Amino acid sequence: MLELDFLNRRTRLQRLSDARFFSGWLTEIQNGEITVHLVGQAPLHRDDVCMFEVYGRKATAHFRGRVHTRSGKFGVFGVEPPVRYLAAQQEDTRLNLAGITGKAKWEGIEVAVEVVDGSEGGMGLLSEAKLSRGDLVELVVETPYGTMTGKGEVRYSRVSDDDPNRFRTGIKLEDMNRVERARWDRVLSDAQEPNKRKERERLAG
Repeated sequence: MLELDFLNRRTRLQRLSDARFFSGWLTEIQNGEITVHLVGQAPLHRDDVCMFEVYGRKATAHFRGRVHTRSGKFGVFGVEPPVRYLAAQQEDTRLNLAGITGKAKWEGIEVAVEVVDGSEGGMGLLSEAKLSRGDLVELVVETPYGTMTGKGEVRYSRVSDDDPNRFRTGIKLEDMNRVERARWDRVLSDAQEPNKRKERERLAG
């Protein structure tokens, strides 16, 4: 069965019937099934068979999956063994994030942003502003562990697949100090192990 450390990781799938590609985030692994939050238009139907690549930190998982159900942006797939693990593709080892907002500042401009994914060295943002590759931005992000500040370089900025009025921007994070790095690491840890986060919140409440 697919290992749990692939939760909230980016996934790419190809439908075998027509070789069409789709992408999304693997949000649940349970009882031989996976749930994927699909990005953009994804006309997948019950019993479509796809080849999956799921990009983890330590490995990339390859397997076949069959559509069991579709509801809105989500698809539930049955995993068809075997699951093969190959060397990780480091540029793809991002985690799905949600509920984190903040601001990005550059060249005297300030814009509200939503953090949609992250990794040890990068952050994916959604905003109403298109940036240019190479822009240097200052970030102020509100996390569950306090305000995180930092700087980064824009690697790309393009129209969002889900909203033509917003832009998806990838930021390469510069070195952070010890406090900021600890906050970011905890955010990533929560995304990787959501059940442990919920248990901490329950005990704290």
